Amino acid sequence: MHSFANNNLFLPGDAFFPTAMTKEEVIAFVASRSTERTINYAAIDKQGGAFCGWAGFDRARIVTADDEFAENLQKAHDRYRELQPRMLRETKVSGKIELIETNSMRVLFYPEEFDFKEHDLGVTYNENWIEQVEEFGHDRKHIQFNSLVDSSEAVAHCWRDGPLIPAMPAKFPEIKTAQKEQAPISIECTVKAIVLANGTLDDFFDSDGEKYLRIFVVSSTGIEEWMNHQWEWKRLN
Repeated sequence: MHSFANNNLFLPGDAFFPTAMTKEEVIAFVASRSTERTINYAAIDKQGGAFCGWAGFDRARIVTADDEFAENLQKAHDRYRELQPRMLRETKVSGKIELIETNSMRVLFYPEEFDFKEHDLGVTYNENWIEQVEEFGHDRKHIQFNSLVDSSEAVAHCWRDGPLIPAMPAKFPEIKTAQKEQAPISIECTVKAIVLANGTLDDFFDSDGEKYLRIFVVSSTGIEEWMNHQWEWKRLN
């Protein structure tokens, strides 16, 4: 019996880079030099993992995130906390009490040109993911597809529209096979950050009549607030 078990991080053909930012990480992002602002990969809204190694990159340096962008991301975090008060879990590590943030701000970094009103949030649109996972040392027979959206329709859209949606432009370091700790990629295109203010990516994909889903779209020029209801987008500001 074969096991299908690889943990996919950001792959070179993916359309976006997902992260979850704590209060401290947002502060550090703002305080960093404009060419050194780094984010960590997070499989947002997912639990658990496999034990057969990794494929992809877990850190990204966004060299185009200028001070205005960082300040707007901080403002979006402040607005996020108005809607989602910070939750902390107390835990003991080596005899010391620590407070762990449990509802970090979930953010999808996209190229500026990505149109979230026309395409699905959270879908990688990577038609070459199999070959890219193989480059990290995984046997093609054992590779599994990792998606942040639990929907067969989302997978179908990924395959159907992958050739139409450009990959996130980035420079990649030399691959260290099946290891999680890779050198960070360098994202050098103009980006926007889409903050999920409520709901999950599954909710955004399968929005029904009961859900009012909100995002903040952050750029160097400002913050846009959008609402999704019954598969339609409406700008709120």
